[in-house]
Amino acid sequence: MIQIYIQELATYNSAVGVGKWINVEDFDSEIKALFEEATEVLKNEDLYYGVDAEEYEIVDWECEVDIDLKNIYQDIDKLQTINDLLNELDQDEIDKLGYLLDIGCDITDITIDTLENVWSNSDWDEAVEEFIEYGLDIPVDGKIYNYIDYDKIQRDLEIDGYTEYNNKIYREV
Repeated sequence: MIQIYIQELATYNSAVGVGKWINVEDFDSEIKALFEEATEVLKNEDLYYGVDAEEYEIVDWECEVDIDLKNIYQDIDKLQTINDLLNELDQDEIDKLGYLLDIGCDITDITIDTLENVWSNSDWDEAVEEFIEYGLDIPVDGKIYNYIDYDKIQRDLEIDGYTEYNNKIYREV
């Protein structure tokens, strides 16, 4: 699901640049091939000084799902962890993962159980209605509904940690 662009640094510094897009799950085998290719390029360009290519930098990323990896895309171990997790998740769980990464959770702390402890609602009205029904234990057909100020409850829910992310409302249990 996640692809990264790897730039080999010896060739980059020599202005002949060798790099390529690879899938995160193929990183271990592909990086060796990239180093071999870069070493050959250095030799062919007469820029080889006895040291094989051995350093790289991840300079870009792409992900099939809508998750922002800008804060961790250069850490291959975290990318592999996320990629493995993405292969196990459905779309709702992927949305929750994106939310947790957005609020600053470390991927090493996120598990399937962590995702189950995140509740989501499709919009603020649904979040407020769920809070009224279950949090305040007011029956849906109660006449008190005529007096409820949804905007003020939404404001209070935002103060209490409800967060809007990608047009959904999230909260951790």
